Amino acid sequence: MKRSFLYKPKAWATALYLLTIAAALTLHLGKKSVLLHAGISIEHNHEISLHISNFSISYILCLVVGYIWLLYGATINRALIFTAIVIVINFVYELFLPLLNTPDITDAYYGVAGSILAGMVLLLIKKSGLELSIPKEIL
Repeated sequence: MKRSFLYKPKAWATALYLLTIAAALTLHLGKKSVLLHAGISIEHNHEISLHISNFSISYILCLVVGYIWLLYGATINRALIFTAIVIVINFVYELFLPLLNTPDITDAYYGVAGSILAGMVLLLIKKSGLELSIPKEIL
């Protein structure tokens, strides 16, 4: 059985989704060059260039999963619970699992910021950026 999206996004919601993911991806892929082109000295903002990838990864993960779930008709609570799980995993990984990483609480804080921002975007999209794609008579 093929399952289709229950909701379709409005044009501004799609634009917001794509533009913010592009911005987070740009930050992640070009940590140092983006800061230099923006006129920000890396010497003074070295911390940002070290931790921005955790912000970007958390943001993209929470937004993509939550957005798809919302289109399928999941509640906003499910998306926000996923966001909370990502926050907890950030802390567990940064404090207790030094795999490919040195423990660094600042990384977890940047991940929290990315997750919370994604949650806020999802709330906005759920509140006024979605419309039913299936006629109510069929439901």
